[in-house]
Amino acid sequence: MMDTLLHDLRYALRQLARRPGFTAVAVLTLALGAGANSLLFSVIHAVLLRPLPYPDPDRIMSVSLVPGDKMSERMLGAQVPHWAYLEWQDEGRSFSELAAYTQPGPVFAKGLAEPLTGALVTSRFFPLLGVQPALGRTFTAEEQRGSGPAVMVVSHRLWQTRFGGDSGIAGRTMVLDGTPVTVVGVLPPSFDFPSGTSFWRPMFWLPTSGGKTWTTLFIRVVGRLAPGVTATQARTELKGLSPRMRFQDPRLRDAAVDVVTLHERLYGSARPLLLVLLGAVGFVLLIACANVASLLVAQAAQREREFAIRAALGASRARLVRQLLAESLVLSILGAAAGLLVPAFGLRLLMHAAPLQSVEAVEVHIDASVLAFTTGLALLTGVAFGLAPALAAARSNLTEGLKSGTVHAGHLPYRTRLRQGLVVAELAAALVLLTGAGLLTRSLFQLWAVDLGFHPDRLIAAHVGLLPESWFVRGHLKREFYDRLLEPIAALPGVASASVTAGRDFVSLDHADGAPVAIVNGAFAGEFLRGADPVGHRVAIAGATRTIVGQIKEIRQLARDVPAAPEVFIPALQAGYTPAAIAVRTKVDPAGLVETIRRKLQELDPEQRAPRVFTLESELAKSAAPQRDSAILLGAFAGVALLLAAVGRRGSAARRHRRCHRVGRRGGSHARACKLSVRRDTHRPGDVPGRSGGPGRRRLGSGGRAGAARDASRSDGGVAI
Repeated sequence: MMDTLLHDLRYALRQLARRPGFTAVAVLTLALGAGANSLLFSVIHAVLLRPLPYPDPDRIMSVSLVPGDKMSERMLGAQVPHWAYLEWQDEGRSFSELAAYTQPGPVFAKGLAEPLTGALVTSRFFPLLGVQPALGRTFTAEEQRGSGPAVMVVSHRLWQTRFGGDSGIAGRTMVLDGTPVTVVGVLPPSFDFPSGTSFWRPMFWLPTSGGKTWTTLFIRVVGRLAPGVTATQARTELKGLSPRMRFQDPRLRDAAVDVVTLHERLYGSARPLLLVLLGAVGFVLLIACANVASLLVAQAAQREREFAIRAALGASRARLVRQLLAESLVLSILGAAAGLLVPAFGLRLLMHAAPLQSVEAVEVHIDASVLAFTTGLALLTGVAFGLAPALAAARSNLTEGLKSGTVHAGHLPYRTRLRQGLVVAELAAALVLLTGAGLLTRSLFQLWAVDLGFHPDRLIAAHVGLLPESWFVRGHLKREFYDRLLEPIAALPGVASASVTAGRDFVSLDHADGAPVAIVNGAFAGEFLRGADPVGHRVAIAGATRTIVGQIKEIRQLARDVPAAPEVFIPALQAGYTPAAIAVRTKVDPAGLVETIRRKLQELDPEQRAPRVFTLESELAKSAAPQRDSAILLGAFAGVALLLAAVGRRGSAARRHRRCHRVGRRGGSHARACKLSVRRDTHRPGDVPGRSGGPGRRRLGSGGRAGAARDASRSDGGVAI
């Protein structure tokens, strides 16, 4: 059996080598389809199928609260207030370990130009995940309570780049935003959670007393399920603890408790897009298979005489089918091997697409699983596109095949129907992808058309970071701070106005000693005042009872597809804190003023880090990037599918054209190729219509002309000769 299989494969290779053009087209077509599928499978395997690198990862859960309204849900982002975590930790029994973490934002380290991303974690964070430090230790419970010097654990990457891989790093200090912090340990290179974190510090809880919480810290909670406890049971228990909590935010009073695996929390949002793209590349592979199957049908037609001779020498139909399947398998294996170049060069590009930025840090590469998938795909596609042509070729009539050679080949009705069916399948699959890409594009245009509540054109925003705090430490007054901050920028050429970002400016009388005032948006008036005019009403906020002096349009703060929530704006000089952002309206192209404004802000306090300055239009473009890139990705696959379908359709038409000319040449000088139609349902085999299409007929002579007419009469709908 093995010897026969090897003989079939060697014969298949020789046959394909004799037809290099056909082989190259077929392999390239299959490489596009198989390569796209291998590319998507590489990402899906790494993101959705590969377990997290922790002990018993399926027992590690992410716990969050889900408010009833979409706005609050987007604002929380799977976070919980710290008092909920404390209640679950003290009263819950469903988790053997419970820990919390948060990422407060980038900080600057002395001696490093780029900011670092850190995380605050509780003392049980690393034991819960089963992570042991490569050097030193992690945190103690006392360090979490804030007793003793500030400490941190650094990533393996930071240890290599900042400390040169010094094995005696324990006890060394690093200055973060002006505060010395002692390094107590280094984590292993495989640990990167939260993604992109360079250092971890203990989480310091804000004080609570007397049944009142002064400040709420929103954090993320992870837990390891106790033995025998399911996620559903844990969800039910934590939901039951909600009414017993001492501190409750009214917006979270009826919130549901969500308990899902940590893997699902991190990567579940990418699943719908990845599955859609997998379906898209599946259609591309289907079209590629149909294309190659159509090529094989044409090749089998040209080899009909060969098959007839082999059958006359004793080859069975099963033997012919097996030989043709061997050729199909060789083609599919060559196509799959060539298709591995697609993930090899396309993985980096795909992972940088905006919809997949949430999983960009996942290590994706071609491993044994991807190779096994590609091998299985090659075998499956080889049978898929090779079986129908092989069966069609095995149906050839021995006598007709020996007599007609390649002239009669491909003209049989079942082969015509097979080729037409393959073309229809290709066009249908391409149409499905084009429809999906069109729907995504339409949704994107509808998203861009959403009224944001403000005009982002010619608008620059700047985050000044710790600049306000540094000025207050030096004794500057709030009023002087704003004058020194805004006046130089407002004086720049091309600047129309500069103001603190608060919806719109207040008047100069709304200073710290003035009457407490506020401005609300339309959502506030609709929810709390039943749509009445809010001007003149009073609202208690920010430590004072304020008079509402105006109403502004609803501004979509979180995203284009999230409606605005009720908002209250107060003058910056009356606030208990200083906004760390400014807005600048320009008269000219704002991109040309970005660097100038950054330098002006840096001059106010050279010791502080450079502020982040950007145009609002560029920031809004980033917010729509996931939807935009999703449409581009699906559109690209749809374009490839349409191209393959068009090539298949063109190839089918070209084969019919070549057949017309062959029949015309055999019909002699009186047979005009592709101009006169012979139809078996209206004409006798030996007759053709006259030039004018009238009743006059003339008899074809014997030989080639009669043979051509007989061939034409056997076709389903006629053939041009």
